[in-house]
Amino acid sequence: MTVFKKIILSNDIKHGSAVTFTNQLGASEIIDSNVSLNGIHHSGVIEDRMKLYRFYSGDENGLTPSETTTTYTIATGADDGMASTSYKTSTNNSTYTTGFTNSNTTSYLGVNYDDEEIEYRYYVGYFRFTNIAAAQGATIKSAYLSLYKTGYSGWTGNHSFYVAALDADNQAAPTAPWHLNHSIYTTAEVVWNDDGAIRTASNDSFVKSPDIKTVIQEIVDRPGWSTGNSIVLTFFQKTAPPDYWALPRFEFYDDSDSNTPKLEITV
Repeated sequence: MTVFKKIILSNDIKHGSAVTFTNQLGASEIIDSNVSLNGIHHSGVIEDRMKLYRFYSGDENGLTPSETTTTYTIATGADDGMASTSYKTSTNNSTYTTGFTNSNTTSYLGVNYDDEEIEYRYYVGYFRFTNIAAAQGATIKSAYLSLYKTGYSGWTGNHSFYVAALDADNQAAPTAPWHLNHSIYTTAEVVWNDDGAIRTASNDSFVKSPDIKTVIQEIVDRPGWSTGNSIVLTFFQKTAPPDYWALPRFEFYDDSDSNTPKLEITV
C-alpha cells in the first residue's frame, strides 16, 4: 500500500494559513484557517477515519519552547518610592498631590484615617524593574510581585489593595506625585489582600502577590515595547475602610538590608 504524507508546518496552523493536501482516498482537500482540534469530527466509517487530520503544536520548526523564569530586583534607590494625598474627606482616591519620596527605607502604603477630622490620606508605592527579558507580544505565563512586609496597622478585615503598572513602553522612574495618578495605569489591575494574605502574613517576610500576568501582558503587548525595557508597578488602594485605616509597611531599596521588592516573570 502506498502511504501519502504531507508535512504541514505548525506555523501554518498557528497563523491560520490554508493548507492544500491530497488525502488517502486521492482527493484534494484544504485545511482552512477555521479548523481547530475541537472542530474535527467523523462518522466512524473508514473513509472518514482515513481523512482525520493530525496536528502538533510548537513553533515553526515543530518545537515546543521551554519556559523561562526570571526574577528582577530594584536596581537603584530612585527605582522605588511613594507619594500621597493630603488629608481629604473622600473615601475613594485616584490622584496624588504630595509626599513624593524615593529615599525611604520602609513605608506604610494604603490609607490612613484621622478620626478627629474624619479625613483620609492615601499612600501609593511604585517599583521600577529594568531590563525585562520579554519580546514584544510575548506570552506571559505568570508574574508575581513580592514585597518584604515589616508591619501592618489598622483594619482587621480583608480590605483590597491593587497592583497595576504605568502604561508606557519603557517607563522612567517617577519624579513627582502626579506621575502615579491612576489615569495613567494599565487597564489591567490585580486585587491583593481580598483574602487577607498581606494582613495575616508574618512580619519580616516576603509577601507574594496573586498572579499579575495580565498587567505585565498589557505592557509587553504595546507596539513600542522591546525586550530590555523597564516596567513600573504600583501598589495602591482605591477605597478606604469605613472610618478606619489599612496600612501595610514594606521595605524599600534604601533600607540597609537586601530585602528589596522583586518581580518574577515566566515567559
